[in-house]
Amino acid sequence: MNINMEHKNIVATIYLKDGKAIKARDNYEEYPDVIELAKLYNDSGIDKIMIFDLSTTDEEHERNIQVILNINRNIEIKVCAGGNINRMEDIKKFIYAGCLQVIVNGSKPESMALAAEASKRFGKDRILVSVTNVDFIFKHQDEMADTFHEVLILNKAVLDAVEGMTDVPHVVYLNDADYDEILSILSRKNVRGIAGSLINNPKTGIMEKRKITIIGAGMMGSALAFPAAENGHEVHIVGTCLDDEIIDGYLKTGKHEKFCRPFPENVSFHYFKEWEQVVEGSDFVIGGVSSFGVDWFLEEILTRLDPKIPVLSVTKGLRATDDGSLLSYPGYWMSELAKRGIVRDICAIGGPCTSYELVFMDPTEVGFCGKDNEALRMMKQAMQRPYYHISLTNDVIGLESAVALKNAYAMAVTLAVGLNIRWHGEEEPQHYNSQAGTFMQAVRETHALMLMQGGEFESECIGLGDLYVTIFSGRTRRCGVLMGKGLNYDQVTEALAGITLESLVITRIMGNAIRRKAELGLVDLRDFPLLMHIVDILDHGKSDSDIPWEAFTFEHLK
Repeated sequence: MNINMEHKNIVATIYLKDGKAIKARDNYEEYPDVIELAKLYNDSGIDKIMIFDLSTTDEEHERNIQVILNINRNIEIKVCAGGNINRMEDIKKFIYAGCLQVIVNGSKPESMALAAEASKRFGKDRILVSVTNVDFIFKHQDEMADTFHEVLILNKAVLDAVEGMTDVPHVVYLNDADYDEILSILSRKNVRGIAGSLINNPKTGIMEKRKITIIGAGMMGSALAFPAAENGHEVHIVGTCLDDEIIDGYLKTGKHEKFCRPFPENVSFHYFKEWEQVVEGSDFVIGGVSSFGVDWFLEEILTRLDPKIPVLSVTKGLRATDDGSLLSYPGYWMSELAKRGIVRDICAIGGPCTSYELVFMDPTEVGFCGKDNEALRMMKQAMQRPYYHISLTNDVIGLESAVALKNAYAMAVTLAVGLNIRWHGEEEPQHYNSQAGTFMQAVRETHALMLMQGGEFESECIGLGDLYVTIFSGRTRRCGVLMGKGLNYDQVTEALAGITLESLVITRIMGNAIRRKAELGLVDLRDFPLLMHIVDILDHGKSDSDIPWEAFTFEHLK
């Protein structure tokens, strides 16, 4: 079943009685701290909180309003509220308490007139209506679309009837449902989300706290500890055999050598010798090694890791075969494991995200790819934050190809930066025409290569976002600028000694693969002038980095 989950909301419910949060409308057992409960929902991937004020007196109503105000001061996600609404003043109180939406009760005769007035005053996007049967909607079919943003259906049995009467989007309240039923409900066109005790129950997995082990204490692997830990999960960072200095430093100072921001308390660091003990009981493992550690990760981790534990890889790059085909690292690992009788799916991350900016919570869009949908959704639930936004796709080869291609093409675009410095000097303002020209050609060639790989358009877009990020920051940009200034491969590697230069290796692999395909008559090298120019610089010690501009031109005339 194909459901666009990016547009479906998961809504938690809080019931307030006398200033306290209770378990349910008919269960007065109290939660210890309503603010902490709201924060927990906020940090667990919930899209919205729906608060019901169960007050029966004005005094109790005012206490509940104050609690709602405090909730809104402490969380970031949207809050809507309803209950004890009899006049416009009651709607205003909820709005002034910070609620973005107010729920009127469809069982009250006066609700339609009150809702219509509120909609005109505050906008219909602020007004919702709750219904348990179809009477209210049947009576007011002509007014629904102009008055309400959403309908909260409190009885799933009337869903079919409601859909036949109004196109106003629905949120369906569920006391219980199995997984297939949830998917069936969410697949409906007008259903915007689900709410209810089902969502509040920790057994659904929404509130479940997980154990996550990251193998590799490098920058991106370590940076991913932040969103995971901020969601309350138990996070363990295990250094590789090359990371002892990083682990030493952290255990002595409490700081990672690459990051100024301290790690949350629920993050711990470990030496590689401890990894098998640390990983036991993990809900999933994040592989944080560089492309130089692909075979090490295969031999030391994947062949020994329990196949039932899902793996999410951050490693970027491709492997070339004898016929010029390009394999993703997950594809390569799974193929090698299969030869040893080990069957597992390996998921991966791709997208425009730098480790520094992730640590400092700059909004980021990434993709998680794999074939195990259940594992992907579990990983997204564990990792997503208000600043870390995750799309899911089964297009592994497409996404992994796109984010690998960006290394070569970011270097190519930043050649233009180095050339301008060579021509005009360090102090001259940036020249953007040449950068734009190389970017245009990079997009054209990326598209052609993505078609060759069988990748999807969405994956290509994520790769282009990654290209944009890489052009403006990091090691790959420095490589391109230095080559543009006239340095050859050996001079670049000497200038950047001690820095892991994955982009150089990835670019060479891609170039050799395309050359092999050309030898077999499968592609025309003239379609990839920018890529081959970069490869010539790397493979032949070329220092003349002037860009073959005329090769980018075309004639499409009729």
